[in-house]
Amino acid sequence: MEAIITTLSNDVSRFKPNNDLSEEDKNYCNGVYESYSNHITHVQGLLHFVENKNSGFEELHKEKKQHFSLKKVGDAIECLNDTIESLTESFILRLENYFAKRYCLVFESIILKREKLTPDRFSSYDLIIKNITGQVGSDLLKAGKEQIKNRFLKCFHKDRLPILKGNKITIPDFISLDEHYGAKISLRDEYNSGLVRLINALNLFLHDSTELPERNTSQLIEWKTIIDLTEHYKVFSEVSFRFFKNRRIDVLFGDAVTARKFWNYYKLEIIEKIISKND
Repeated sequence: MEAIITTLSNDVSRFKPNNDLSEEDKNYCNGVYESYSNHITHVQGLLHFVENKNSGFEELHKEKKQHFSLKKVGDAIECLNDTIESLTESFILRLENYFAKRYCLVFESIILKREKLTPDRFSSYDLIIKNITGQVGSDLLKAGKEQIKNRFLKCFHKDRLPILKGNKITIPDFISLDEHYGAKISLRDEYNSGLVRLINALNLFLHDSTELPERNTSQLIEWKTIIDLTEHYKVFSEVSFRFFKNRRIDVLFGDAVTARKFWNYYKLEIIEKIISKND
């Protein structure tokens, strides 16, 4: 543990931010890192204090001049080491979740590399950013938009092809419902990733944004509790949904022109040809 750096609190001022990030992203990362650094410095101070005391206790134990168990001291050291690892994991996840949400990105966490999560590996947030950009590229906004488009198009198969009619796009067999006692209906917790992809695709088309508004996130949570099949749910100011018991969904736009633009934006007119070719 002596090898773990003890000057972590000074790293914020020495760290040169990743130049691929926007100023807003850099500011967020620096704030998270500074908080992590302060917590780690405090816990490391406790750890070094206990370790130094432990050396003295071991000498007394050899000379039979102390009468308490060294195991308790060892347990305290192990607990502090676990705390350091837990703080480091939380730091990583907080940054990864920020980029996953802000840019609607999917990537493999650096935690899954199965390496020990010690502060000496994360004396800055650069390694975390490199893990993300190494998978999706340095332009996170562009990568997020491409992922949104690709994930949305992967929703379709030969039995789930969209149909455009006026201001409405109908998608059969698109949602998964739970029927509860008393005729209550809701979205299933699982098997509805397509709906999330559709909402992200609409958000990108309408607002050129990869970050989903909190209102839409709250709607998804609400629909997992209850859905009214007679209601038109306003998802965006220009778009509403209607759900059907046969698993179909209707996407209703404010006018036929906007519906056609969405259809063309994602090239849905050729999706059947692509699927037939792949089959």
